[in-house]
Amino acid sequence: MRDLKDYITAAKDGVAPNPGSPFNIKEDSAILSNFSKPDIEKLFYQRTEETSQTINSDALDYVYEQSCGQPWIVNSLFKRATMHVLQEDDYSTVTLAHVIEAREQMVFARETHLDALVYQTNLLG
Repeated sequence: MRDLKDYITAAKDGVAPNPGSPFNIKEDSAILSNFSKPDIEKLFYQRTEETSQTINSDALDYVYEQSCGQPWIVNSLFKRATMHVLQEDDYSTVTLAHVIEAREQMVFARETHLDALVYQTNLLG
């Protein structure tokens, strides 16, 4: 999701929120491309360096499979698996079961970004 304002506009059938405000100026938006599988491994390795927590290869494969490298989904899966499924101070190895539970939490939470990603995927079809 690039911009919350874009999401709100799409959700309102093209009607921009408060379109008359002179403060709704968007000069620039940054777009982060999808991560490759090695990028995802490097990302988690940063956590390993900081905490000594590891992740098994099945869990990494599942993160890539479920996210297709989409940065927000990768981050959310890792964050939920390491700070919600496992307790924040539990540095046990992250397993496939932890990541599956993290995914289920995202679905049940009905994350706004997931709706936007489904919408974009359908447009690109």
